[in-house]
This record gives sequence, C-alpha cells and structure tokens, in this order.
Amino acid sequence: MLDRYHIGNHTRQSPEADVPLIEQTHIDDRLGGAGNVARNLLSLGLNPILVAVIGEDQEGKILKQLCERTLHQFKLITTPDRPTTLKSRIVDKEFRQYLRLDREVTQEISTPIVEQIIDFINSVVASQSIEAIVVQDYNKGLCTPEVINYIQRLGKEKSIPIVVDPKKSHFKLLSDCTIFKPNLKELSQAAGYNILPDEASISLAIKELDLRNPHYTVVTMAEKGIYYKDSITQKTGIIQGQIISHPDVSGAGDTVLSTLVKTLIDGLSIAKMAEIANQAGAAVCKKKGIDVVKMSELTY
Repeated sequence: MLDRYHIGNHTRQSPEADVPLIEQTHIDDRLGGAGNVARNLLSLGLNPILVAVIGEDQEGKILKQLCERTLHQFKLITTPDRPTTLKSRIVDKEFRQYLRLDREVTQEISTPIVEQIIDFINSVVASQSIEAIVVQDYNKGLCTPEVINYIQRLGKEKSIPIVVDPKKSHFKLLSDCTIFKPNLKELSQAAGYNILPDEASISLAIKELDLRNPHYTVVTMAEKGIYYKDSITQKTGIIQGQIISHPDVSGAGDTVLSTLVKTLIDGLSIAKMAEIANQAGAAVCKKKGIDVVKMSELTY
C-alpha cells in the first residue's frame, strides 16, 4: 500500500465548515504495508524479497518506483480489478494529523493472482536460501486461505520459520507458525471481549482461543509493552513499554514484526526478542510518519 502525506500549514479554519484549513506545501509518498515491513528488514541488515498486489493506476506506478529505489528484490503483481491500496493523511509540518482518507478494495484476490503469488514464492525458495517467510496480513484480500495454506506447507517442507502478524478473519489459520504477533486489540476482537494488558489475562485468552500451536506468541500492547509466550517451555512474560510524548504509531507494528524476524534469525531467546522489538517499536513511534528502525537504535 502507498502511504501518502499531504503536508502543509494550518493557518486558519475553513470559511466553508468548522474544519481546519491546511495550505498544502508538498506531498510525501512512502512505501507502506508489506513495503514498510520490507524497508524495516532491509534497515536491519536483512535482504527482503517482497511480493504484493497493486492496481493499474498512478499509485501503483509510484509504488513500483519506490520499490525500485529501495529494495533489491520484489514482485508487484498488477491487477485491473482493484485499485492500489492508498492511505492519504493530511498533516502539518510537525506531522500532526488532521484527517486520514483510505482507498481500498478488500475482497479476496482472484485465483489467477493467487497462482502468480504461489509461483513467485516457489521460484524464490527453489533458487535462494530463505531464512524466514513473513506474512503481514492487513485484511486487504491478499492473504487468502489458499495462500496461507501453501506458505504453511512450504515452511514445514523446507524447515523455514514463518512469522505472521494476523488479522481477526485469519486468526486461527495463521497461528500455525513460528511467531504469531497480534496486537492486544486484535486479540480482544478474536476472543470477543476486552482483554486486560496483563500476563494472566492474555495467557488465559490465548488458551481459550485454542490457537494452532505457534512456537512463540507475541502480543503488542502499545505503551503497555509486549507480552510473550514460549509454547514449548510455557514461559511467559511482559516487557514494559515506554511512555512517549505525542507518539506516531503508524507502521509501528511493521517495525516490531521486522525486528522479531531479525532477532529470530539471530537465534536470540524469546525474552530478548521481545525486549529488542519493544525498543524498536518505541524508537519508530518517535519518528514522523511511517518509518524504519536502524540497528544503531537497538541494544543487542
């Protein structure tokens, strides 16, 4: 998806309605969605290979240009029956947000597009050494049951860890993985009630949801920190969060997910993985707009 920032000066209220009037100075387009995950992985010293779907439109062309400037390997599959997912934010120079406008189609991608995604993943795994498969599910229609089942089978056959950030509609299906990383809101939606941000409440909810036994479960809780569980040792814990003045949380989940991938590949313990991911989330929330974390900002 494309993250677009309309940046300007808030000079007065509109004479037409009781809303702010922003005098636009420029537009800043950034790689969003899975592209932001890829950017973060690259910033952490890894070599991401992105596969995603875009529309036959100007935003799709811009996304392709951004990928060409930023990433070494990617596959953007163009489809004429849906637009490129676009998040447009109106912000001032300090990135205070006044409005967000989303343009998207969330119906499942067609069978021919599913086949193209699977063929591309197949070719990559057959020709390169892959250390992890990352599934960032935004509930935009790409993560169909066919795609998910294929990735899970492939991961088991090739002994490749699978790291996922799920949405409610695919919660149980995606939980057959190495790292399962919902946030507290998503976990509450899946459970059907509000879960408290404490170890006992989250552990009980995970047990009630009867997930498909992910090795590690990591639940992000914004300023409350990160919960973690090792399903083999049954060890759980919470890494306390940081209080940040005026945080920009856009893309923070992408950064946390990417950091978990990096620390998993590096062979760290789940407690240390959660600790470093918590640092990464806090670091990126201090930045303006969707952004990446750098290794120099983390304490290994």
